Amino acid sequence: MPGLSLKGELVIVAAPADSISCSAVDLISGDRIVRDWASGSAVDSEDALAFTALHGVEPMIETFPIDDAAAALAGMESGTVRFRAVLEHES
Repeated sequence: MPGLSLKGELVIVAAPADSISCSAVDLISGDRIVRDWASGSAVDSEDALAFTALHGVEPMIETFPIDDAAAALAGMESGTVRFRAVLEHES
């Protein structure tokens, strides 16, 4: 919590393996917020995909041949991969 700015917000988007705890003083003194965000239902995902198809939205990715999976992982870990790393399999 001390890492959040005043009126900062921590959004939990996935269930962690362990529990999360924080100090009430850290929350109150910085007017900070902890909240969850559920990704929605299958219908929400279908609606989002339909919207992207309708408007021509394309993902921003960097592709790697499947044989370069180790390089893709190393790039993700070092922060040099832009956007998402996607492995391509030759058919």
